[in-house]
Amino acid sequence: MASKKSPAVKSTTTKSPTAERATRKIPTRAAPRARVAAAGPAPSASSATRAHEPDDTQFRARFEAMDRALRANPDVRVLAPSRLVTSPVNARMVRMALEQLEQSSGISSAELAPYAPHLFGTVLHWLGPTDATGLHRLGGEVRLQSVGALTRAFDPAPSWRLFDDHPGSGDGVLTLLRPHEGRWQLGVYEDGVVHPMDIDVREYLDALVDLRAVFGLQWLFVRESRHRAGLAAKLDALAALLDLDVSKYRARLR
Repeated sequence: MASKKSPAVKSTTTKSPTAERATRKIPTRAAPRARVAAAGPAPSASSATRAHEPDDTQFRARFEAMDRALRANPDVRVLAPSRLVTSPVNARMVRMALEQLEQSSGISSAELAPYAPHLFGTVLHWLGPTDATGLHRLGGEVRLQSVGALTRAFDPAPSWRLFDDHPGSGDGVLTLLRPHEGRWQLGVYEDGVVHPMDIDVREYLDALVDLRAVFGLQWLFVRESRHRAGLAAKLDALAALLDLDVSKYRARLR
């Protein structure tokens, strides 16, 4: 973990002891139940019912390309070994995990199935250059949970499951997943509140790659949030640093 943290992390999140406990997955006492904020617009019907590819090779190739590009950028420091499971995962284990997920959730796991073999420890954590004060203005992190982990309830909000967290930065922002009205719904957990997101699993994984898992990207998909105020400037800075086209995501802030 870097000795100097990016204020981008601090500006988009507020540390929560409950969230940190959940990130470590070592609850020491019964945590207060989280409440769910009012949901924004639901994903479009085409998004929620999209037929997914039979495998995740595109996601895998894009993740690996993202990792290579970050490591090749002289202004970027990758803090820990990135990890995307590249060796074949036992197909029987994956199938059993998906079956258990369906049994515990009561809905189909088809949306997650294409990505299941590579959700067993996908990790990336990076920081951009420092400013005149020696602080990092940009950075990002992702740690996707395995399908097996998705069968376990997230203690502060039992109807949800932990999907993506940031143990390296400890920024307290957690992406959750839950079965809701026959589909998988994503949400952002912060300070005891779950804010529903208006995208599906595939769109979220696409955004992680498109935006290099930049801190705060989750708030792009929550219509009402105080964290949206600084996102336009952050996206512009990210585009300039990494030569990215972020127009698709910047349009969400209009």
